[in-house]
Amino acid sequence: MRISPQSRLLFSLLTLVLLLSTSGLAQRRSSTAVRSSSTRSSGTLRQTRTTSPREVSVRGYYRRDGTYVAPHRRTAADGDFYNNWSTYGNVNPYTGRPGTKTSPPVGYGQDVWVEGYYRSDGSYVRGHYRSAPDGDLSNNYSSRGNTYPYSSNLDTGLSSTSASSSLEEADIGARRNVAARLYQIGYAVDWQDYSYYQLTDMEMRIRLARRLSQLGVPADWQQHTYYEMSDWEMRIRQADRLYQLGLSVSWRDYTYYEMSDWETRIRQAKRLSDLGLSVDWRQHTYFEMSDWESRIRIAKELERLGALVDWRLFTYFQLVEIRRTIQRR
Repeated sequence: MRISPQSRLLFSLLTLVLLLSTSGLAQRRSSTAVRSSSTRSSGTLRQTRTTSPREVSVRGYYRRDGTYVAPHRRTAADGDFYNNWSTYGNVNPYTGRPGTKTSPPVGYGQDVWVEGYYRSDGSYVRGHYRSAPDGDLSNNYSSRGNTYPYSSNLDTGLSSTSASSSLEEADIGARRNVAARLYQIGYAVDWQDYSYYQLTDMEMRIRLARRLSQLGVPADWQQHTYYEMSDWEMRIRQADRLYQLGLSVSWRDYTYYEMSDWETRIRQAKRLSDLGLSVDWRQHTYFEMSDWESRIRIAKELERLGALVDWRLFTYFQLVEIRRTIQRR
């Protein structure tokens, strides 16, 4: 069949259109403009902007279910739903896979509620709303030209006067609460005379001194720091555990770490005794006795497999290799 020149021209034009549409789809639409939004007004919309997409490398890792995710590249996190390769209309340039997500997650773009908290300097920041993070500094309530809708303060969200007043009220409330707890445990104090940290330190020391008293060691909380008394409590309890194991010591004569080491060695020596080996825990370190226990247990397992070995003649790893060799037969 003979094809006319008009048909050839039409076929060529259709082919060209298909090629152009395919190449346009392969380009990520955010290469020209990712997103543009209206100017923020009364705390709802944001300033118009055009950004270029950024990419980051992700190392290979294992998920909790054990599946392995190979190293790959993804778009940088910027809070913009439309700036992702997985969004419909975009194409992953490394895999050629088109995006499928057509709608953002619930709550996308909405303001975020921040619970009240204490700063490291002790000042309190009460609960408030903030703009959703999206990587754009101009897209914040605190940026000049934007308005914080919850207090109608321009540029800085909360005014310095209202902010300082709120912090002062929160500090007063916190100090009153601690003073009330101090009163409940028998110590009356005027909250106006002390800082929040001073009152909290008093409360912790009084409670710790009471625990020491219950352990038989009276202590004046005003004469000792919290850390001093906390160390005493740990040493007293550690000495009590040693006593239960048959060793009587004075907690005042030894550090917590010394007595803790003794406890681990005594318990290890008892496990060795259960395996038929009598040792003096004072003459050996915990790691020595732990190694012996491991080798004895492997030797007993080899005996059940029909191989008699002296655990003293082999290292733990040599015994493991012997067991592996027998199990392969």
